[in-house]
Amino acid sequence: MAHTALPARAAGDTFDITLYNIIRGDLEVYGPAIVTTKGDLVVATAANTLARLAVGADGARLVADSTQAAGVAWKALPACRVYNDADIDPATGAWVALTFNTEWYDHGGMHSTVTNPSRLTIPAGGAGVYHVGGAAIFDCSATAAGESYYGLQILVNGSDVYAGHRMSLPNRGVDHGLTIACDVLLAVADYIELRVYTSSDYNVLAAGAYSPAFWAHLVR
Repeated sequence: MAHTALPARAAGDTFDITLYNIIRGDLEVYGPAIVTTKGDLVVATAANTLARLAVGADGARLVADSTQAAGVAWKALPACRVYNDADIDPATGAWVALTFNTEWYDHGGMHSTVTNPSRLTIPAGGAGVYHVGGAAIFDCSATAAGESYYGLQILVNGSDVYAGHRMSLPNRGVDHGLTIACDVLLAVADYIELRVYTSSDYNVLAAGAYSPAFWAHLVR
């Protein structure tokens, strides 16, 4: 439906059926006749032209989208945080991808505890900039005296390192923890992994939902 401008009137003019229909039509254009469902929005599709935009899925965000008739669209926001509820004993002297057997939350189906449990994969419609992070606690309580190396990496598509942190610390029988984070532009079907490095035979300790833990949230 389109807006119809009221004609100019002069003093003494009468109110007639033509004016009534124009006013009624404009009220329908701007009013309840457009929307049908809780959460619907009224949007402009052209100059002086309004239309209904149906409410999006729970948790979706309204974003500008010039490819849409309304110029805006609802976009789901994939977000995932996973962890492992058991200690992991990675091979020493190499970067090893951690696996995750428990999901704290997974909005968008980014993770599987069965197929490729080390990966968070970008779902259809979820391309964009993600805030990605991971954490791990290394069990150093039984290591011999001396110095050891340990670290974390965020890997994209099995080859590209987007963030990395490796430390050298003396063995003092005290557990050490690392947290790493970065922002990454990811396309649909890209996947990310959290890898650890240990120079001594450290276990990665299970500690609640924060070790080992891995997360990714779409931010833009």
